[in-house]
Amino acid sequence: TIEQLRSQKQPRGEFRWLLWQCRRQSSGLFRFGIDMALLILCWPMMVHLVPGNSEHYRLHNFLEYGIPFFLIVGGYVILCNIFYPDHNKNGIMVLSQRGISPGKVWWSRIVTFGGLLAICLAALVGSQWINERLGKPISEFTPDAVLAVSIYLILFFTLGQFASIMSRSLILPLLYTVLFLFAGFWWGMYVLYVNDLAHYARVAVSIFDLWPIAAVFLPVVLAFFVASRWRMSDWMRDRPLRASWRKFALSFGGGLAISIVLLAAFRLTTVPTASLGYKLDPWVLQQKIDYAANGERFAAVRESLKGDNNFADYLAARQEFMAMLENPLQTAAGNYPNDATLYYLISQQIMRDDVTPEFLREAIAFLETANEHRVPATVAVERYYERVINLIRTGEPMFSEPEPRWELRFERWCRVIAPWEKTRALRFAEYRFQTDSLLAEQSERLVFENEGDVEYLTKKIDTLRATTPNHYIYFFSDYFYIIPATPYSIYLQEQGRRIAILEAALRLWYDEHGELPTTLDELKGTYLTEVPLVPYYNRPFEYNPHPGEDDTLNAVNQSHVNGTPYLMTKMDDQFPDGHNQTMIFDLTFAKEGARD
Repeated sequence: TIEQLRSQKQPRGEFRWLLWQCRRQSSGLFRFGIDMALLILCWPMMVHLVPGNSEHYRLHNFLEYGIPFFLIVGGYVILCNIFYPDHNKNGIMVLSQRGISPGKVWWSRIVTFGGLLAICLAALVGSQWINERLGKPISEFTPDAVLAVSIYLILFFTLGQFASIMSRSLILPLLYTVLFLFAGFWWGMYVLYVNDLAHYARVAVSIFDLWPIAAVFLPVVLAFFVASRWRMSDWMRDRPLRASWRKFALSFGGGLAISIVLLAAFRLTTVPTASLGYKLDPWVLQQKIDYAANGERFAAVRESLKGDNNFADYLAARQEFMAMLENPLQTAAGNYPNDATLYYLISQQIMRDDVTPEFLREAIAFLETANEHRVPATVAVERYYERVINLIRTGEPMFSEPEPRWELRFERWCRVIAPWEKTRALRFAEYRFQTDSLLAEQSERLVFENEGDVEYLTKKIDTLRATTPNHYIYFFSDYFYIIPATPYSIYLQEQGRRIAILEAALRLWYDEHGELPTTLDELKGTYLTEVPLVPYYNRPFEYNPHPGEDDTLNAVNQSHVNGTPYLMTKMDDQFPDGHNQTMIFDLTFAKEGARD
């Protein structure tokens, strides 16, 4: 009788007996999982035993690239059929008549197959360890590939146990698997441009970088386990399935609300902060500034100076550029006006055939004293972050596009449902304004006064660039791609001034003597007060007035025309953010046919 069945006691304890019963009725799946783990463990050795030459390359490629397919298919077979034997053999009704609690039955299945999953994951880690010690590691067993496969198998286990308990048919788990794999591969191939398993961990990890997916994923995992646990109770007590779905919806909604509240609190309290004494004007931050119109005016001023020999126009342009830099309401989008713009325009005019001696002399007089009236780099930093904060508050993109990309549309919707992300981005912009302002001051001191710790500045730049990943400012990441003022950018601006001085003096000499001087020191006294030196390094510029036919510097810098006289500077790899560059400035006025 039922009472007699209920009174029977298993000799090893009820839960231990359930574990044994689950393993026994799923022995085929369990053996397949153990064989799968052993095969994973041996796979790297099999790949290395088969040479990758032309004779065996098909087998080698099959072994090397077949592992993802094998793991995905094997993971589906095992982890999407956890409750299938209970459906197929009606074992649940027998267990129900014995009076065993639904919780014990459900936990016995989860623990049994969870242990099998742990064995497979341990085999994956072991195969990665073996792979590293075989001399030529294959990409399918690198640590990031192991991470990617592990996350996929865990997802199979999470969703597969739910799919298999809700339906006795294999169609639902199979349909779920196909859709899940399609979504995963689409995300990897078309969003992150990933084309092999070794990089697929970026796809898996990116799931947790995207806060909306993470916020939904966590309650979904919880809801799937809770719903399958309740489904076991309904199943054993012969209740309608809709009760499980109702509880599933409630668990998902509650978990989602809790995770969003916790996520918002976590996001708002984990923004880097720095108080270094730099301040932005609150009034400016509230203004609606037409950056596009200011940019068009800036471009028009630049265009008007092409071919202009009246140096007074350049001085007037400088005043306008400085006003645009110092006045927040006149700030232009894109390239911020600074002295580097003017130095470049003067250099272009020096190379033209119609340049006049008066222009050259006035240019030298201006350039030799221009550095005394430069606008500090911290002003450029201030203008940049005023614009960043203005755009974050209005929700406009940093770079306008005729047709917004789907990513931008997606981000706009996410900003609506995640208002705390705007607050977080504003706090991060304030932090970057503080740190970038300090970096600008230290960079100017390094370039102009040769004072500062080069190693510290290098690490500081690397740190600032490393603090812009998606988990800080995902929906406003376009605003933080650059550092407004670095030692390298300030070095280039000062180098442009000194190069323009030398070019103007050399052009005067060339026009009067018909040839270039032998050395730059010959310019001192007649044309220059002092011969400029390379910024920071304080050494003479390399100068070659007669490069000859053996000039091959075009291979170093493609903008150089071989055989053209030139000035040259070299930056070593110790200079912060300098990239070990060689920069060549052609004196095109001194070689016919090279000016274009």
